[in-house]
Amino acid sequence: MASHPKSGKTAKSEATTEKVVDPATQLHEIQKLLFGQQMSQFEQVIADLKQDMGEQIKTLDKQFSQSLDKQQKAFAAQLQELNKHVESLNDQHQNKEALIEDDIDALRKSLDSFEVQTESAHNSLEQQLNEESERLSQQLSAQHNELSETMTKTTHSLDDKKLDRQSLSELLANVAKTIKA
Repeated sequence: MASHPKSGKTAKSEATTEKVVDPATQLHEIQKLLFGQQMSQFEQVIADLKQDMGEQIKTLDKQFSQSLDKQQKAFAAQLQELNKHVESLNDQHQNKEALIEDDIDALRKSLDSFEVQTESAHNSLEQQLNEESERLSQQLSAQHNELSETMTKTTHSLDDKKLDRQSLSELLANVAKTIKA
């Protein structure tokens, strides 16, 4: 097979395509040649530092999580203890309040009972005084009536018999003795 000669235009365009290389690629190739080993070392150092920092961050994160858990547990324990103390104080307050209410109720009942007893004693005493007053009034009335009758009889008797003064004085002395008794 014979090779065909290429036209002049086509051969030129292929040659320029081969010669035209991206300048960024060329710069990268040049940097690789000049600084390749140093860049590789720097990249390795940076990678190592990134790995160390990642491990340290993981360690710090783990320590922080443990510390946070420990603090949360301590806080929860303190909060629970505080709640127990508040509940204890509340129970004590309610117990004391109940005791005070019981004492108040007992005092009220005692006061009501005392009031009833006092009123009953007052009514009883008033009734006894009224009865005694009525009895004394009747007794005085009876003695008055008896004395009036005696004086009336004596007056009639004196009129009838015309006794002397000495008999009259004896009679009045007897009346006085009767009144005293």
